[in-house]
Amino acid sequence: MTEFLRDAAGMTQQTLEILYTTMKQDFAFSYHDYLNNEEDLGDFTDTIGLKVAFDDRAKIVDWCYSVIDMCELDREHVARAMNIVDRFMSNPHRPPRSEILPHFSHREILYDRNMYQLLAVSALYISIKVNEREIFSAENIATMSQGNYSAANIEAMERTILECLSWRVCAPTAFQLGCIVIELMISQVQESTDVVMDIGRWNAIRNELAFQTESAVRDFQLAAQRPSSVAYMALINTIEVDKNMKNSERYLLMKTLANIFLEVKNLSLTFF
Repeated sequence: MTEFLRDAAGMTQQTLEILYTTMKQDFAFSYHDYLNNEEDLGDFTDTIGLKVAFDDRAKIVDWCYSVIDMCELDREHVARAMNIVDRFMSNPHRPPRSEILPHFSHREILYDRNMYQLLAVSALYISIKVNEREIFSAENIATMSQGNYSAANIEAMERTILECLSWRVCAPTAFQLGCIVIELMISQVQESTDVVMDIGRWNAIRNELAFQTESAVRDFQLAAQRPSSVAYMALINTIEVDKNMKNSERYLLMKTLANIFLEVKNLSLTFF
């Protein structure tokens, strides 16, 4: 958190532009509500299992967090991985053939929990592989799956995902956007002579933001919203639930938060 508390001179406008640029990516990484989509299954009805439900997705998210915590990796990998999963499932094009995986459709994955979980495991592997400096092999993630999926299965699904999503697997997350907003809030609050907020208070805000945004990853209805919208509402909730915050601090932070998003809007971005 200490990296947030740096000199505000010359930084606010640059950070605001970073926020603007990051928020512009929201629409590019959006997806539709495929879990609620009722479609004609035709002859497929004789072979299908139970459809993947909200609770199934939430359990997979919890498992992903447990793997990340065990490996002591960034918990943001889970948000990125589930964005990959949800966009893959929303893609209208049939996944390409694989020598290892059967020729399947998104519809078949939606009615096959094992394939849906393999999709999530492979998406988590992609996020770790792309964003971590240390090597994390498919064998590592296969071991974490307790032998349910082989390294070959995971790598085959990885190739299918990358081709289906045209290698666009680095979506901005709500927590990432929220941290940029906090940086801007700190800069603006530091310029105020009325209220002084110490490092501990900003740490508490950031930790609560992490909790709020991670909870949103579990909730498919929230996860389907734009990350900027989730970040905005999570920050509002964070400020409102802090019982140790003085009314003067709460008013200042709410006003500062609103001003920041207004400035972004003035940069010709429609974010809701």
